[in-house]
Amino acid sequence: QRCADPRGTVRLLAWKASDWLRPYPDPRFWPRPAVAGVGVYVAALYLCAGIGFVRAPRTGVSAFCLVFLAATMLFHVVLETNWRYRTANWDPVLLLYASYGAATVLPPGRRRAAAAA
Repeated sequence: QRCADPRGTVRLLAWKASDWLRPYPDPRFWPRPAVAGVGVYVAALYLCAGIGFVRAPRTGVSAFCLVFLAATMLFHVVLETNWRYRTANWDPVLLLYASYGAATVLPPGRRRAAAAA
């Protein structure tokens, strides 16, 4: 079926990829406050994880994690895109890098205080 409509296939895969990357749950199925709250959390997670990836000292580990994120996205986009699967696959990696990224944004004095607590 998909071979008969290559443009439709590309559009479908692009839509599924955007569905996978969107930082909030599907507003058709979730209440507006949940969509907004999760959207703020995931946007902050993406931002802090991006900072963490850029500033991480072990570039080989970062590259491995980025390949893992890309592979799991590709696998799910091709087979079945479901936002809840992204959370289980991506959030552990993103949380690790987001915590590092957030810590590097803190001023040095605050970093020592946070580490001591």
